[in-house]
Amino acid sequence: MEIYHRARLVAGVREIIYNNVEQLSQRWNRTEAITLWEKVLFICGVFNILISGYIIGGYPQIFHYWYTGQLLYLLPIRYYTFYKRDSHLFLADLCYAVNILCMCTIWLCPRSTRLFIGTYCLAFGNNAISITMWRSLMVFHSLDKVTTVFIYVMPCVALHCLVHLMPPDLQQERFPAIWAIKMLAPSLRVQDSLLAMTVWSTVPYLIWQLAYYFMVTVRQREKIAAGSPTSFTWLRKRYAQTTIGRVMLSLPESLQEPAFMMLQYIYILLTCLPCLIWFRNRYASATFLIVVFFGSVYNGATFYSELFRKRNKNEEESVG
Repeated sequence: MEIYHRARLVAGVREIIYNNVEQLSQRWNRTEAITLWEKVLFICGVFNILISGYIIGGYPQIFHYWYTGQLLYLLPIRYYTFYKRDSHLFLADLCYAVNILCMCTIWLCPRSTRLFIGTYCLAFGNNAISITMWRSLMVFHSLDKVTTVFIYVMPCVALHCLVHLMPPDLQQERFPAIWAIKMLAPSLRVQDSLLAMTVWSTVPYLIWQLAYYFMVTVRQREKIAAGSPTSFTWLRKRYAQTTIGRVMLSLPESLQEPAFMMLQYIYILLTCLPCLIWFRNRYASATFLIVVFFGSVYNGATFYSELFRKRNKNEEESVG
């Protein structure tokens, strides 16, 4: 009987060890798979930058094809991942609407000067500056973070190629609105150009803002109250300790979101003002894009340095 109990005890211990080893092996395999996926993403991210730079320098007239193809690939993935995390209300933000406007400008209405002006101002204004506002990171091993930078930066790069790098004859044939504005721009006074930019960037913004209010703020009110994040709730939490945040939070709750909308519109107008410089001067436009891209790379470098610092600290503690 004692031998029987010992045998059962040994079998039980063996089963426990086997299960622990099996769990450890599965966890290791998952870690290896994740690591391999991150390596693949990192390589693809680096090559994406290299290919984009090559197209800009050698074949800028086809860059809008490259931009469109990537947008059609990345947006469905972004929708799927955001929906799984219950963050899909972020997809109604203005930066995504600007990408849709850019697609309309390129493929549907290349003759509309008003649409182009609105798209250009919102891309070089709202989207470009949002790199700083949202502290976007160029982290190559994260498809989510790379997609965010893409959403902000790529419309600007595509429009830069169409405005400044495309041959004039091809521009006149394929994008007559851009060609007509460039031909007319030298004869316009600065105040006339700024007025046109203000008006035609305000129109699509107001259309988007009204649609956002009724489709998200009103219709999704219960989901938002249950915890689904939006840009308004995120910014209210993030900037709660800043001067503007304190002022907004001091208002009655019913007035906080209208105040946020008004603040966002002022932000849109202010960021659109320099767009006249970017449109008239290709070197100023290129410099601006480099600065914007540098901001995302700097944020990514900060992320990596903090990650390595924590990893080294954990290794030192484990050794100690």
